[in-house]
Amino acid sequence: MNPIEKIQFEKEYKSSPRASTDLHAGGIFFCVPYEEIIKFWEDGRVELTRKVIENFRPMDGQSEIDKINNFKLAGYYELSDREYIKCKFEGFWMIGLPLEVNSDILTFHCYHEINGSQFGDAFRLSNQDL
Repeated sequence: MNPIEKIQFEKEYKSSPRASTDLHAGGIFFCVPYEEIIKFWEDGRVELTRKVIENFRPMDGQSEIDKINNFKLAGYYELSDREYIKCKFEGFWMIGLPLEVNSDILTFHCYHEINGSQFGDAFRLSNQDL
């Protein structure tokens, strides 16, 4: 089965919680927890955004919160030659598949073209969209 057929379009797939952190001046801890959200459209568009979970100890106040909430990568997705879902953004791509049993979870290998960093990622269909 084409893995794109398992995607629920115009629904939010959310990452596990992440955090923007810093340790300053003798150990003062700063942290803003957020989640990443990926959303697909049937016409081939894909969008990656971020949403702050809680305004918790931001180092740069509201500007840090706004920077995270305003993050947005717009790109496109397609079926790769190996029949994986490939999401392409400017300078960044993700390639992967939905899980077989838990198909509400999308897993990806991610690559930043500028610095060569690579990592794995997973997103689960939001509970509000089940």
